[in-house]
Amino acid sequence: MTDNPNKKTFWDKVHLDPTMLLILLALLVYSALVIWSASGQDIGMMERKIGQIAMGLVIMVVMAQIPPRVL
Repeated sequence: MTDNPNKKTFWDKVHLDPTMLLILLALLVYSALVIWSASGQDIGMMERKIGQIAMGLVIMVVMAQIPPRVL
């Protein structure tokens, strides 16, 4: 069996690097925990931070779909 060199993986289709995404997610989780700890375990601030992180990740995925020559 030979692999088809033209077959695109999920990561190729969404134009994201899985290693970089994993590192980014780890840093985002760490930053959310730091915010939670520094705010005196304020769950409201933690919820806002998680919302901001989610919005940023959605924007990142959308922007990754736009070809660089268009930007």
